[in-house]
Order: sequence, then C-alpha cells, then structure tokens
Amino acid sequence: MHLGLLQQQEPYFRAVVFSQFTSFLDLIETALRRENFDQYRFDGSMDVKKRSESVSDFKSPSKQPKILIVSLKAGGKFLYALPLYIFDPVSRRWAEFNSS
Repeated sequence: MHLGLLQQQEPYFRAVVFSQFTSFLDLIETALRRENFDQYRFDGSMDVKKRSESVSDFKSPSKQPKILIVSLKAGGKFLYALPLYIFDPVSRRWAEFNSS
C-alpha cells in the first residue's frame, strides 16, 4: 500500500477511504491490519452506537496514523480528513457529491 509512503511524509496522518461496496471495505480492512495501521470502520451494518464510537476513536488524539474506512452510503459530510480516497467508481452522481 502507498500509505507507508504517506506515513514517511506525515507520521501521524489521518485518512478516510470510501467504497460503495462493503465487501471491498473488508478487503481494505484486511490489508490495513496486515500493514499494522489503526483502522476504524463506518458502514450501514453497524448500529448507531458503534458508528459513533468508531468516529470518536478516529478523531481522538494519537501519535499513530489512523484510517477510517467508510461505506459511501453511510458516510456523510461530517468527515473532515485529508487525504480522501475513493476506491471505486460511483454509479450515482448524488452519492459522489454527498461524500465530498
């Protein structure tokens, strides 16, 4: 993953990765675990409490890089992290607009 290069430039970076497919989020999550990155998930299958905890943990201060993986439908405009990665094309223009 190129996140290792990003970590060299910005050791405590935060990033948000979007996908419209939760199965793809599963693959991304596996890769992030393999690379020992702290990752947090936000998708429609999670209850409200777990979503809130995930976002709170992602936003909390840390001296480690943090990556939030989000399903495109569940994500909202409340997420403010750069860089932002969208890993697959969006078939509905409104979904792409609402996530940025």
